[in-house]
Amino acid sequence: NTDYANMEEYKAGVRTQLEAEAVTNADQALQTQAWSQVFSDSEVKEYPQADMDEASAEYKRLVQKYADQAGMKLEEFVESQGLTTEDFNSQCQYYAQQKVKQNLIVQKIMDAEGIALDDEECLAIQDQILQQSGAGDMAVLIDTYGQAAVDETIGLLRIEDFLVANANVEQTEATGADTVNTDTADTDATGADSTEAQ
Repeated sequence: NTDYANMEEYKAGVRTQLEAEAVTNADQALQTQAWSQVFSDSEVKEYPQADMDEASAEYKRLVQKYADQAGMKLEEFVESQGLTTEDFNSQCQYYAQQKVKQNLIVQKIMDAEGIALDDEECLAIQDQILQQSGAGDMAVLIDTYGQAAVDETIGLLRIEDFLVANANVEQTEATGADTVNTDTADTDATGADSTEAQ
């Protein structure tokens, strides 16, 4: 039931496939680790209030969808999750801070490195997202998720690629795991400070 002529070809084919998957998984792990380190080592000096308000409202809209699916009002749904109004408001604030911090860091690095959403690498990421989502057309993706969300996703993936390409990756002897060394980034609302990744 395969295209292989014999067992040896089959074994070689499986080995090649597993090696390719291992490389892909390792690349994804490095991207996650590099971004996580830059994110945790960065400090936002000022959160733009308009961005915070929009991100908080976005989180509320997301939870409202879950409430609608359950046939409940937002307040009822929040209470059913064992949360007080204060707890829910704290969740909204936390989500907003994380999202706004992410967007500020991404924009800061893009500005510092001259990266634009219409550069060759970003367009390749856009094509990759289209293939993975099965949308087939960027207009469908934008209609579903909104222009801002699509741009944020492309920007984040582009910066993750950039960080891995410009990071010092060291493999530790004890675990065989890769570690990523990057410099910290101080980011204010206007992105005035520089960001470097080794």
